Amino acid sequence: MNRRYLKDRLRLYLAVAPYLFCRFLLPGIHARNRGKTRVLVFHHLDEPDLFERAVRAISRRYHLISFEQYLRGQKASDRINIILAFDDGYHSWFTHGLPVFQKYNVHPLFFINSDFIGLAEEEAKRYCREAIGTWPEAGLAWKELKALAAQGEVGGHGRGHRDLSAIVDESAIMELMASDRVAIESATGAPARCFAYPFGRYSAIASASAEKAGYAYAFTSDSGFLEDSASPFLLKRTNLGMRPPPVALAVIEGWGDRISAAMRLLKRYL
Repeated sequence: MNRRYLKDRLRLYLAVAPYLFCRFLLPGIHARNRGKTRVLVFHHLDEPDLFERAVRAISRRYHLISFEQYLRGQKASDRINIILAFDDGYHSWFTHGLPVFQKYNVHPLFFINSDFIGLAEEEAKRYCREAIGTWPEAGLAWKELKALAAQGEVGGHGRGHRDLSAIVDESAIMELMASDRVAIESATGAPARCFAYPFGRYSAIASASAEKAGYAYAFTSDSGFLEDSASPFLLKRTNLGMRPPPVALAVIEGWGDRISAAMRLLKRYL
């Protein structure tokens, strides 16, 4: 495990203690976020029981909505609204995710690398290691992606899962983005209006290219509520992954963001 992964894991678990304290003793702090919307990001769904427990806990306490409902203003005002999002295109979305989406009436955002979809298993595992930088898992088949598209909305994640913040050629960025959009629309028959920056990294060139490539919205991995995003091409998302329900709830309420701010402050003055 690399240092960044350990740091992110520590941040999420540190969020649980203040969340529990405020939930029972200072509930007014959590009430301030009612009516806001948070996008939670997952990747591999390799622990199906843990994933379902998290979705069950979220569905009981918060309001699960689609991105389309968010755009239409169909949000709860008395609870935090949650949109689930998934990056890359793993086979486990279909085997472990789809039954949960259907059971709990979840309509996620699926961000895929089009050159990852449909690969043979060994090629897909190599793609995971070399392009995404994660542990190996088979990718989705195109017919599986189409089944998921019927449950949610599919967006682009860039061919090759390239770090777009490191590319200065606008035409090269646009090609990586637009080729995904064309492949998705051809496979699903639906518009691909959303993009998620690979690794969550972006630049001014990348955000401008997303619009030129035909997208209407682009998502970062800058954690926070959607309503606090700077623009439609710098939308906030919170990386959660396979975490126990108490961690998920603490992150939703904003304690992960507060811990991150405190860690940045300590780093600055220590």
